[in-house]
Amino acid sequence: HNRADGGIEWATTPHNQEATVRHPGFDLDNGQVRRGEKLDVGQLMIETAAVAPDDDDARRAPPPGHRERQLQIGLILVGGMRSPSVIEKVLAEGIADMVSLSRPLIREPQLVKRWMEGDTARATLAFDRHMPPDVPRISLVDTFKDEAEESLLVAQAMEGRLSGVRLDTPSERGRVTSDLPKEVRARLDLAGFKEVKIFVSGGLDPERIRYFIENGAPVDGFGVGSYISGARPIDFTADLHEVEGKPVAKRGRIPGITPNPRLKRII
Repeated sequence: HNRADGGIEWATTPHNQEATVRHPGFDLDNGQVRRGEKLDVGQLMIETAAVAPDDDDARRAPPPGHRERQLQIGLILVGGMRSPSVIEKVLAEGIADMVSLSRPLIREPQLVKRWMEGDTARATLAFDRHMPPDVPRISLVDTFKDEAEESLLVAQAMEGRLSGVRLDTPSERGRVTSDLPKEVRARLDLAGFKEVKIFVSGGLDPERIRYFIENGAPVDGFGVGSYISGARPIDFTADLHEVEGKPVAKRGRIPGITPNPRLKRII
């Protein structure tokens, strides 16, 4: 491709592929801009070819030092941008002034809104990438969307690697009801994710657990926190009753080991 030496110097794209330089009103290939002449225009667009398979993390930002930029005008980077972290890197490092999105927005018009609000599926995928394979992939699914909807989105994104979802609806929204796991289970099963388990947490105690069981909620496990950590302590003492096989005890205690069928000797 022809280039204007004084205004643009871009030899390759991020993956060593040729780039096309565009601007309305200027035809670089037909000699409208002569070599050595700067482009006195407002915006310039660099369009690159597809550079990687269309998966969630295959596209990467250009590595540092991949080209020498000599521009007196704004630069828009087009093509291959799928991840907000990559886009932020491109802008933060001054690789481009703006990034253009086309097909991603056609496929999902609310993409930018989803990025701004948060994305449980992307968070779960990040967890999956960095954690050892033997760690169960259990995703909390009541953060940004309806629990049943978010469960399905995460299961689809994980493509069979999701171990389970956790329902932890806060008390401000009525907590987890016995009907919610039934809806989540039905939607997961209909989509072919019958192996994904359902866990419930949030202010659970024996009475709440009994409530789910008695109402037939398809819950595979319960997460109990404050009921255990804030439980009333059990008063007990630890007295010596035997030393090297000889019965011994402080005054008021009965020497010797007291038989207890609930205890098992381990040493």
